[in-house]
Amino acid sequence: MDIAVISFHHSESSVVLAKYLAEFNKVHYYYVTDRSKKSITGVGFLSEKNFKVGLNHISLKEDHPLYTYLKNDNLKISVIAYPTFRSSFKRINQFLTRIFLKGFKKNHYDIVNIIGQLDLLVSFYKPLARYKIVHSLHEVANHYEGQKLKLDLLKLLYQKQIPVIVHSKNSFERLMAQFPFDHGKVLTVPFGLFETYQLFSTGSVVEDEKTVLFYGFLKPYKGLATFINAIRYARNVIPDIKAIVAGAGDDPALELIADDPSFELINRFLDSEEIVAFNEKASIIVCPYTSASQSGIITTSFVFNKPIIASDIGGFKEIITNNVNGYLVPVGDYEAIGKDIIKLLSNRMLLNECKANIKILFESGEFSWPDIVDKTIAFYKS
Repeated sequence: MDIAVISFHHSESSVVLAKYLAEFNKVHYYYVTDRSKKSITGVGFLSEKNFKVGLNHISLKEDHPLYTYLKNDNLKISVIAYPTFRSSFKRINQFLTRIFLKGFKKNHYDIVNIIGQLDLLVSFYKPLARYKIVHSLHEVANHYEGQKLKLDLLKLLYQKQIPVIVHSKNSFERLMAQFPFDHGKVLTVPFGLFETYQLFSTGSVVEDEKTVLFYGFLKPYKGLATFINAIRYARNVIPDIKAIVAGAGDDPALELIADDPSFELINRFLDSEEIVAFNEKASIIVCPYTSASQSGIITTSFVFNKPIIASDIGGFKEIITNNVNGYLVPVGDYEAIGKDIIKLLSNRMLLNECKANIKILFESGEFSWPDIVDKTIAFYKS
């Protein structure tokens, strides 16, 4: 097949998808961004300069971390760059979309897989009307206070009955509750490992047996206050425990650790190298979310075989199995989290068993990229 993958954000998963699709198909990967962005999450810097507005064709240099990983005659990479995504540029960007996609229409793709929720993606549909399109959604409904997921794109997909891909049973249920698609129009397929992150390892970071990691965007629904209380609970048994809290955000709970020496706070956007280093340093990851569809934290940290303690909600319970590759706990139960932290940090054999089980999980079966790609290709063809 000749496939175009157009991805707004979510490069951690979409680049890997494109790589595996290209093993037996021709693939052109387009990343949608604004011109100020050179760094793509999970990929790093694709260009030495800011992208020009319009279509940028990318040839990775041999010293780029992904050069060998993505080197394949079947795979092309381009960046579609807009001036900005500010709301005041909405009409300008819609106009620019028509210009950008003029060259795109010279290609004879068998399928176009659009990925993302950006409202601007609605404007892609008219210029691409002659193509067969599948749309991948990472979020299908608001699941935390303050989230403002607009429904214009979802309404369009439903009205036109565009085939949709979602990445957890939880997302499937949320989607169908709002827009009852024909079941044959929706594929539920999980994420595989966000394996590009391993290419940014320096090899110099040593795991600390007493370090626990909480990372990502620091929003109240992520349960930071619960994490803080869990660490303080575990500290009664493990007095030298260390906790890393890393990511951009302004969760009010950050004030709780301002003067606590057990916590290391990095309150800003993390680049790929930092995400890797924090995962390599920590022994376990904690995700005490109050709401979730699925989380890229899992398929990032599982790259490094790190057991995860998470709330028993959403897509977490579809990939984490108690006492196998991590632990699931009731929402807000900091004592349960604290006890599981103590259990893992006090028993190296148990921790290593969890790590081994993580590795097995992704080697074959529904969470392996070959299986994911097989199901995706079958869905394209259907």
